[in-house]
Amino acid sequence: MNDDPGPQAQQRSMLVIDPSPVGRSRSGARVATAVLSFGLVANLVPLMTFAATLHEIAADWGLNATESGWIGGIYFAGYAVAVPVLASATDRMDGRRVYVASALLGAVASLAFSFWANEFWVALILRFLGGIGHSPRRSGPTSSWLPNSEARTIAIT
Repeated sequence: MNDDPGPQAQQRSMLVIDPSPVGRSRSGARVATAVLSFGLVANLVPLMTFAATLHEIAADWGLNATESGWIGGIYFAGYAVAVPVLASATDRMDGRRVYVASALLGAVASLAFSFWANEFWVALILRFLGGIGHSPRRSGPTSSWLPNSEARTIAIT
């Protein structure tokens, strides 16, 4: 009895299937990673800059320590409220759309804060919306833009 499976069987066992979608390339993965990285940094700037400028804002607006704390902390309340809602939304719809919509909400809230926030209540509402905009930052929606599993493992989220 011959144990040799033959040339056709050997050829089939050597077949490697590329897991990346058709039409995507490494340069596409690099561009997607760069765009997503920029978006992440741009959305983290409002989180970091408010804490750095808190003393100047409090002095300019005449805020006490409690009001300053509320404006700083309400961002995280918006985040905490939105995470379960938006995380479940990514199960029902394309996570990329949820990511982009929330990033746009965060960007609009941050720009509105810089232009129109001049007192406690306006700042509180805009910071809360900014926290909602920051919430769906997970590797699921963002890594789905990258072409293969290797590129997904290096996704910055």
